[in-house]
Amino acid sequence: MIPALQERPDIATDLSAKKELRHLQLLIDAIDRKTVPAAQEATITEMVQRINQFEGPVPQLGGLAKQTHKQILELLEKDLKIVPQKHYTKKWMVMGMALGLPFGVVYATALDNMAFSGIGLPIGMGVGIAIGASMDKKVVAEDRQLDIEYQSETTIKL
Repeated sequence: MIPALQERPDIATDLSAKKELRHLQLLIDAIDRKTVPAAQEATITEMVQRINQFEGPVPQLGGLAKQTHKQILELLEKDLKIVPQKHYTKKWMVMGMALGLPFGVVYATALDNMAFSGIGLPIGMGVGIAIGASMDKKVVAEDRQLDIEYQSETTIKL
């Protein structure tokens, strides 16, 4: 089991650091609900202990928490293929938009009307969302999904 983050009384003054530490604790709680191999659990525990032992200024603590959060997610995705909810949907939506735009330009060029150049963007987005959603369904079926969803930079949904 991964240890919880220690409460710090000086954190109340920095809302950004407080938010980052809260997000990291929610991630730790979600990981604790999963079965994680001992090697990865030891690595994550070491990262959390580094934060618990940090004695620097509060803004640097927030930055360290954000960096640790990202490193933990990368470790889980790379080693165990465990991802947050809707991870692939969001990832593939962006890739679909990027790939759809050139198709829109080709379509507009073929019609000799550049007004149609933007049509590839929503088509690519739809295709990307469909691919990502199917990958997310596969992740759920294989029980490789964390019980946490990132809606935006400031909001985490459980």
